[in-house]
Amino acid sequence: MSIACASLLLALTGTLLGQAPEKFAGPRAGPLSFTVLRDVEFRAQPKLTFDLYRPSGESVVPIVVFANIGSMDMKTWTGYVGWAEAVAGAGMAAITYQSTAETASSDLAALLTVVGKRAAASHLDPLRLVIWCSSANVNVGLPFAMDARRSDVRAAVVYYGAAEIPRIRLDVPVFLARAGRDSPGLNERIDALLKRALGDNAPWTFVNVATGIHGFDVWGDSAIVRDVIARTIDFMKAATSPAASREFAEGANEAANSAAFARGEWQTAVAGYRTRVAALPDDAEGHRRLPRAFADAAGASRRGAA
Repeated sequence: MSIACASLLLALTGTLLGQAPEKFAGPRAGPLSFTVLRDVEFRAQPKLTFDLYRPSGESVVPIVVFANIGSMDMKTWTGYVGWAEAVAGAGMAAITYQSTAETASSDLAALLTVVGKRAAASHLDPLRLVIWCSSANVNVGLPFAMDARRSDVRAAVVYYGAAEIPRIRLDVPVFLARAGRDSPGLNERIDALLKRALGDNAPWTFVNVATGIHGFDVWGDSAIVRDVIARTIDFMKAATSPAASREFAEGANEAANSAAFARGEWQTAVAGYRTRVAALPDDAEGHRRLPRAFADAAGASRRGAA
């Protein structure tokens, strides 16, 4: 899906769903638990600004950025204000920002460059970043989060959306929430994305809100939705802890080895497990799988030569 088409879908979705009363279904943070710095410019041409929500106090906190595929007023929408306040109330910083369809691909990177320069003064940790994206915004947020060059991205959240991505990172956990009553076409793309992630043995957490509609976090207040939002916030907090980030990074190669083994990609599995057992000579699982992978790789080679 092109950015222009996705931006149009986002606008139409907002228009249609906007006919119903908007109400963020998540927790309401106390007004003294966070502060808001509004309309900070991060791009001059076109002029674009962001709002920074952060917990009260001076603790250095991770950052949750709400991806925007091309809206100048998204940061004022009820749902995004509610999410940002809830995130800040939970002890993380939240950033909502303006974007245009023409510059959406580069706006997120430009935003983070400016945020990085302000991080020390604002008590933010620019190396503990979560990309939160929903609906058409997934077309900007998920490719950004899956870019291996962005070592600052530690986690991503995807709500009722999908995107085409060249590869799936195994060091970045993802929380994927699907709306069961969404359009069949969109859910087919979400299902295909999830199947691909599982095939790669990626660290994805999946929740299917079976009775949820598109935008359920704003137009579907229920005990189930509130629980999913609470689990999402807990996921972001846990995933951005230094210990968790380190474990996901250290486990990426082993996840890739296991995926290759499960798919019968024996040459890749042999190379991966050889490296693992050389580094960890006491690793029983690596020693158990390496001979099997080696034997099957040899068998495949003989069959190919026959």
